[in-house]
Amino acid sequence: MQKTLTGRPGFLWGITVHNRGYEAYPEKHLEEHIRLCRELGLNLVRFNFNPISDGDFAYLDRVVELCRQNGMQVMLVLDSVFHLENPDDFEGYHGAIARRYKGKIRYYQLFNETDNYCMYKDDGTLYKDDNGKVMDAYNPEHLDQIVPRLLASVRGFRANDPDARLIINFCWWHTAIIDYYMEHGIQWDIMGWDWYSDAENKSSIRNVFDYIGEKYPDYDMMIGEGNINAWVPYSEEEQADYVSKFVEAVYTHPSPRVIGASLYELLDEPAFERNKDYDGESHYGFVHCSAAGDIGEPKPVYKRLQALIRPSVEGG
Repeated sequence: MQKTLTGRPGFLWGITVHNRGYEAYPEKHLEEHIRLCRELGLNLVRFNFNPISDGDFAYLDRVVELCRQNGMQVMLVLDSVFHLENPDDFEGYHGAIARRYKGKIRYYQLFNETDNYCMYKDDGTLYKDDNGKVMDAYNPEHLDQIVPRLLASVRGFRANDPDARLIINFCWWHTAIIDYYMEHGIQWDIMGWDWYSDAENKSSIRNVFDYIGEKYPDYDMMIGEGNINAWVPYSEEEQADYVSKFVEAVYTHPSPRVIGASLYELLDEPAFERNKDYDGESHYGFVHCSAAGDIGEPKPVYKRLQALIRPSVEGG
Protein backbone atom coordinates (compact mmCIF):
# COMPACT_ATOMS: atom_id res chain seq x y z
CA MET A 1 0.00 0.00 0.00
CA GLN A 2 1.41 3.36 -1.02
CA LYS A 3 2.25 5.83 1.74
CA THR A 4 0.21 9.01 1.83
CA LEU A 5 0.52 12.10 4.00
CA THR A 6 -3.00 12.25 5.36
CA GLY A 7 -4.90 12.76 8.58
CA ARG A 8 -4.14 16.40 9.44
CA PRO A 9 -7.25 18.48 8.66
CA GLY A 10 -6.42 22.01 7.57
CA PHE A 11 -2.76 21.35 6.77
CA LEU A 12 -1.68 23.81 4.05
CA TRP A 13 -0.18 22.30 0.92
CA GLY A 14 1.02 24.99 -1.46
CA ILE A 15 3.39 25.98 -4.22
CA THR A 16 4.75 29.26 -5.58
CA VAL A 17 3.00 30.53 -8.70
CA HIS A 18 4.64 33.67 -10.05
CA ASN A 19 2.78 36.63 -11.47
CA ARG A 20 2.44 37.73 -15.08
CA GLY A 21 5.64 39.75 -14.90
CA TYR A 22 7.60 36.49 -15.20
CA GLU A 23 8.06 35.28 -18.77
CA ALA A 24 7.10 31.71 -17.90
CA TYR A 25 3.82 32.82 -16.27
CA PRO A 26 1.88 34.88 -18.85
CA GLU A 27 -1.62 35.86 -17.85
CA LYS A 28 -3.12 34.04 -20.82
CA HIS A 29 -2.20 30.75 -19.12
CA LEU A 30 -3.42 31.71 -15.64
CA GLU A 31 -6.33 29.28 -15.64
CA GLU A 32 -3.94 26.49 -16.61
CA HIS A 33 -1.63 27.42 -13.73
CA ILE A 34 -4.50 27.16 -11.27
CA ARG A 35 -5.68 23.89 -12.80
CA LEU A 36 -2.22 22.37 -12.35
CA CYS A 37 -2.25 23.42 -8.69
CA ARG A 38 -5.68 21.92 -8.11
CA GLU A 39 -4.82 18.65 -9.84
CA LEU A 40 -1.61 18.41 -7.82
CA GLY A 41 -3.82 18.33 -4.74
CA LEU A 42 -2.98 21.73 -3.26
CA ASN A 43 -5.18 23.95 -1.13
CA LEU A 44 -2.88 27.00 -1.18
CA VAL A 45 -1.32 29.09 -3.94
CA ARG A 46 1.66 31.20 -2.88
CA PHE A 47 1.44 34.14 -5.28
CA ASN A 48 3.95 37.00 -5.35
CA PHE A 49 2.50 40.27 -6.58
CA ASN A 50 2.46 43.92 -5.56
CA PRO A 51 -0.59 45.54 -7.15
CA ILE A 52 -0.43 49.24 -7.92
CA SER A 53 -2.76 50.11 -10.80
CA ASP A 54 -6.45 49.36 -11.31
CA GLY A 55 -5.37 46.75 -13.86
CA ASP A 56 -3.10 45.12 -11.30
CA PHE A 57 -5.91 44.84 -8.79
CA ALA A 58 -8.28 43.45 -11.43
CA TYR A 59 -5.66 40.80 -12.25
CA LEU A 60 -5.22 39.89 -8.57
CA ASP A 61 -9.00 39.78 -8.15
CA ARG A 62 -9.07 37.18 -10.92
CA VAL A 63 -6.32 35.12 -9.29
CA VAL A 64 -8.16 35.10 -5.96
CA GLU A 65 -11.48 34.17 -7.56
CA LEU A 66 -9.99 31.38 -9.70
CA CYS A 67 -8.36 29.92 -6.61
CA ARG A 68 -11.63 30.14 -4.69
CA GLN A 69 -13.49 28.38 -7.48
CA ASN A 70 -10.90 25.60 -7.37
CA GLY A 71 -11.01 25.15 -3.61
CA MET A 72 -7.72 26.89 -2.85
CA GLN A 73 -6.63 29.86 -0.79
CA VAL A 74 -4.08 32.50 -1.78
CA MET A 75 -1.00 33.40 0.19
CA LEU A 76 -0.09 36.83 -1.17
CA VAL A 77 3.64 37.54 -1.07
CA LEU A 78 4.20 41.29 -0.95
CA ASP A 79 7.85 41.02 -1.91
CA SER A 80 8.55 44.55 -3.15
CA VAL A 81 10.52 46.21 -0.36
CA PHE A 82 11.75 49.46 -1.85
CA HIS A 83 9.20 50.58 -4.44
CA LEU A 84 7.91 53.00 -1.80
CA GLU A 85 10.67 55.37 -0.74
CA ASN A 86 9.12 56.35 2.58
CA PRO A 87 8.85 53.29 4.87
CA ASP A 88 5.73 54.67 6.56
CA ASP A 89 3.90 54.62 3.22
CA PHE A 90 3.67 50.83 3.48
CA GLU A 91 1.07 51.29 6.22
CA GLY A 92 -1.38 52.86 3.78
CA TYR A 93 -0.42 50.66 0.83
CA HIS A 94 -0.70 47.35 2.66
CA GLY A 95 -3.70 48.65 4.58
CA ALA A 96 -5.54 49.24 1.31
CA ILE A 97 -4.74 45.70 0.19
CA ALA A 98 -5.98 44.35 3.52
CA ARG A 99 -9.29 46.22 3.15
CA ARG A 100 -9.86 45.09 -0.43
CA TYR A 101 -9.21 41.41 0.27
CA LYS A 102 -10.61 41.12 3.79
CA GLY A 103 -12.36 37.77 3.96
CA LYS A 104 -10.84 36.73 0.62
CA ILE A 105 -7.12 36.47 1.41
CA ARG A 106 -6.12 35.25 4.85
CA TYR A 107 -2.35 34.70 4.48
CA TYR A 108 0.10 37.48 3.68
CA GLN A 109 3.87 37.19 3.55
CA LEU A 110 5.53 40.49 4.40
CA PHE A 111 8.41 41.00 1.97
CA ASN A 112 10.73 38.07 1.24
CA GLU A 113 13.80 36.69 3.01
CA THR A 114 14.62 39.97 4.70
CA ASP A 115 17.13 38.02 6.79
CA ASN A 116 19.23 37.39 3.67
CA TYR A 117 19.11 41.04 2.66
CA CYS A 118 20.23 42.07 6.13
CA MET A 119 23.26 39.76 5.98
CA TYR A 120 24.75 41.51 2.94
CA LYS A 121 26.41 44.77 2.00
CA ASP A 122 25.23 46.99 -0.82
CA ASP A 123 27.92 45.50 -3.09
CA GLY A 124 26.40 42.02 -2.74
CA THR A 125 29.08 40.57 -0.47
CA LEU A 126 28.38 39.15 2.97
CA TYR A 127 28.43 41.73 5.75
CA LYS A 128 30.48 39.38 7.91
CA ASP A 129 29.68 35.68 7.49
CA ASP A 130 26.69 33.38 7.10
CA ASN A 131 26.24 32.59 10.80
CA GLY A 132 22.68 33.83 11.12
CA LYS A 133 22.49 32.63 14.72
CA VAL A 134 24.32 35.77 15.92
CA MET A 135 23.40 39.41 15.33
CA ASP A 136 26.98 40.32 14.42
CA ALA A 137 26.30 38.71 11.05
CA TYR A 138 23.64 41.28 10.13
CA ASN A 139 24.26 44.64 8.47
CA PRO A 140 22.94 47.46 10.76
CA GLU A 141 22.26 49.73 7.78
CA HIS A 142 20.08 47.14 6.11
CA LEU A 143 18.31 46.37 9.37
CA ASP A 144 17.51 50.08 9.70
CA GLN A 145 15.91 49.95 6.25
CA ILE A 146 13.84 46.83 6.83
CA VAL A 147 12.50 47.29 10.38
CA PRO A 148 10.41 50.45 9.74
CA ARG A 149 8.96 48.91 6.60
CA LEU A 150 7.88 45.80 8.48
CA LEU A 151 6.43 47.89 11.31
CA ALA A 152 4.43 49.98 8.85
CA SER A 153 3.19 46.91 7.01
CA VAL A 154 2.01 45.27 10.23
CA ARG A 155 0.19 48.46 11.27
CA GLY A 156 -1.62 48.53 7.95
CA PHE A 157 -2.81 44.96 8.22
CA ARG A 158 -3.77 45.01 11.90
CA ALA A 159 -5.85 48.15 11.45
CA ASN A 160 -7.70 46.95 8.37
CA ASP A 161 -7.95 43.17 8.66
CA PRO A 162 -7.22 41.88 12.17
CA ASP A 163 -8.01 38.33 11.02
CA ALA A 164 -5.22 38.29 8.44
CA ARG A 165 -2.38 35.91 9.30
CA LEU A 166 0.99 37.56 8.71
CA ILE A 167 4.07 35.58 7.74
CA ILE A 168 7.72 36.59 7.85
CA ASN A 169 10.02 34.11 6.17
CA PHE A 170 13.59 33.19 7.06
CA CYS A 171 16.26 30.79 5.76
CA TRP A 172 18.80 28.28 7.00
CA TRP A 173 19.58 28.95 10.70
CA HIS A 174 18.99 32.71 10.46
CA THR A 175 17.37 32.86 13.88
CA ALA A 176 19.04 35.76 15.70
CA ILE A 177 17.13 38.29 13.61
CA ILE A 178 13.84 36.93 15.00
CA ASP A 179 14.61 38.30 18.46
CA TYR A 180 15.80 41.55 16.90
CA TYR A 181 12.50 42.01 15.07
CA MET A 182 10.53 41.22 18.22
CA GLU A 183 12.61 43.62 20.31
CA HIS A 184 11.77 46.36 17.80
CA GLY A 185 8.04 45.75 18.11
CA ILE A 186 7.32 43.76 14.96
CA GLN A 187 4.41 41.37 15.49
CA TRP A 188 3.46 38.58 13.13
CA ASP A 189 1.73 35.20 13.30
CA ILE A 190 3.61 32.53 11.32
CA MET A 191 7.30 31.72 11.07
CA GLY A 192 7.84 30.92 7.41
CA TRP A 193 10.94 28.94 6.60
CA ASP A 194 12.65 28.59 3.20
CA TRP A 195 14.65 25.36 3.09
CA TYR A 196 16.57 23.85 0.19
CA SER A 197 18.56 20.64 0.11
CA ASP A 198 21.94 22.36 0.52
CA ALA A 199 20.80 23.39 4.00
CA GLU A 200 20.82 19.71 4.95
CA ASN A 201 24.62 20.02 5.15
CA LYS A 202 24.15 22.09 8.30
CA SER A 203 21.06 20.65 9.92
CA SER A 204 17.50 19.59 9.12
CA ILE A 205 14.17 21.35 8.97
CA ARG A 206 12.96 19.20 11.86
CA ASN A 207 15.75 20.57 14.05
CA VAL A 208 14.85 24.12 13.06
CA PHE A 209 11.18 23.59 13.86
CA ASP A 210 12.12 21.95 17.17
CA TYR A 211 14.12 25.03 18.09
CA ILE A 212 11.58 27.59 16.85
CA GLY A 213 8.68 25.73 18.42
CA GLU A 214 10.31 25.60 21.83
CA LYS A 215 11.62 29.17 21.86
CA TYR A 216 8.57 30.87 20.32
CA PRO A 217 5.55 28.85 21.50
CA ASP A 218 3.00 31.44 20.37
CA TYR A 219 3.88 31.18 16.68
CA ASP A 220 2.80 28.74 14.01
CA MET A 221 5.41 27.46 11.55
CA MET A 222 5.36 26.52 7.90
CA ILE A 223 7.57 26.07 4.87
CA GLY A 224 7.43 29.07 2.54
CA GLU A 225 9.76 27.62 -0.10
CA GLY A 226 11.33 24.19 -0.48
CA ASN A 227 13.06 22.23 -3.23
CA ILE A 228 16.32 20.56 -4.12
CA ASN A 229 19.39 22.82 -4.39
CA ALA A 230 19.24 24.60 -7.75
CA TRP A 231 22.97 25.27 -8.01
CA VAL A 232 24.35 21.76 -8.42
CA PRO A 233 23.52 19.17 -11.11
CA TYR A 234 20.60 16.89 -10.27
CA SER A 235 18.25 14.60 -12.11
CA GLU A 236 14.48 14.90 -12.09
CA GLU A 237 14.30 11.67 -10.10
CA GLU A 238 16.70 13.09 -7.50
CA GLN A 239 14.47 16.16 -7.21
CA ALA A 240 11.44 13.93 -6.69
CA ASP A 241 13.27 11.86 -4.08
CA TYR A 242 14.39 14.89 -2.09
CA VAL A 243 11.06 16.70 -2.14
CA SER A 244 9.17 13.53 -1.13
CA LYS A 245 11.41 12.99 1.90
CA PHE A 246 11.35 16.68 2.77
CA VAL A 247 7.57 17.04 2.82
CA GLU A 248 7.26 13.87 4.88
CA ALA A 249 9.69 15.31 7.46
CA VAL A 250 7.63 18.51 7.65
CA TYR A 251 4.23 16.84 7.70
CA THR A 252 5.16 14.30 10.36
CA HIS A 253 6.78 16.81 12.70
CA PRO A 254 5.09 16.23 16.07
CA SER A 255 4.22 19.87 16.74
CA PRO A 256 0.62 20.77 15.79
CA ARG A 257 1.91 24.27 15.13
CA VAL A 258 3.62 23.11 11.93
CA ILE A 259 0.69 24.10 9.74
CA GLY A 260 1.86 23.75 6.15
CA ALA A 261 4.42 23.36 3.40
CA SER A 262 4.57 25.51 0.28
CA LEU A 263 7.11 24.36 -2.29
CA TYR A 264 9.00 26.22 -5.00
CA GLU A 265 7.95 26.45 -7.83
CA LEU A 266 5.19 25.38 -10.22
CA LEU A 267 6.87 25.95 -13.60
CA ASP A 268 10.34 25.94 -15.09
CA GLU A 269 11.69 29.36 -16.06
CA PRO A 270 14.10 28.75 -18.98
CA ALA A 271 14.41 32.50 -19.56
CA PHE A 272 16.67 32.58 -16.50
CA GLU A 273 19.34 30.85 -18.59
CA ARG A 274 20.09 34.37 -19.89
CA ASN A 275 20.85 35.56 -16.34
CA LYS A 276 23.81 33.85 -14.67
CA ASP A 277 22.63 35.02 -11.23
CA TYR A 278 19.45 32.96 -11.59
CA ASP A 279 20.26 30.33 -14.20
CA GLY A 280 20.08 27.59 -11.58
CA GLU A 281 16.36 28.24 -11.30
CA SER A 282 15.73 27.89 -15.01
CA HIS A 283 14.64 24.25 -14.71
CA TYR A 284 13.50 24.33 -11.10
CA GLY A 285 9.79 23.82 -11.58
CA PHE A 286 7.53 20.86 -10.98
CA VAL A 287 6.20 21.15 -14.53
CA HIS A 288 8.12 21.62 -17.77
CA CYS A 289 7.63 25.00 -19.41
CA SER A 290 9.16 26.95 -22.29
CA ALA A 291 10.70 30.39 -21.92
CA ALA A 292 7.53 31.80 -23.49
CA GLY A 293 5.28 30.10 -20.93
CA ASP A 294 4.09 27.17 -23.03
CA ILE A 295 3.33 24.45 -20.50
CA GLY A 296 4.70 20.95 -20.96
CA GLU A 297 4.46 17.71 -19.02
CA PRO A 298 4.57 17.38 -15.24
CA LYS A 299 7.88 16.12 -13.85
CA PRO A 300 8.33 13.13 -11.54
CA VAL A 301 8.29 15.47 -8.53
CA TYR A 302 4.78 16.63 -9.45
CA LYS A 303 3.49 13.08 -9.77
CA ARG A 304 5.17 11.88 -6.57
CA LEU A 305 3.86 14.80 -4.54
CA GLN A 306 0.41 14.36 -6.03
CA ALA A 307 0.33 10.73 -4.90
CA LEU A 308 1.38 11.75 -1.38
CA ILE A 309 -0.90 14.71 -0.70
CA ARG A 310 -3.95 14.62 -2.93
CA PRO A 311 -5.82 12.07 -0.80
CA SER A 312 -5.32 14.36 2.23
CA VAL A 313 -6.66 17.47 0.54
CA GLU A 314 -9.59 15.55 -0.89
CA GLY A 315 -10.43 14.13 2.52
CA GLY A 316 -9.11 10.62 1.94
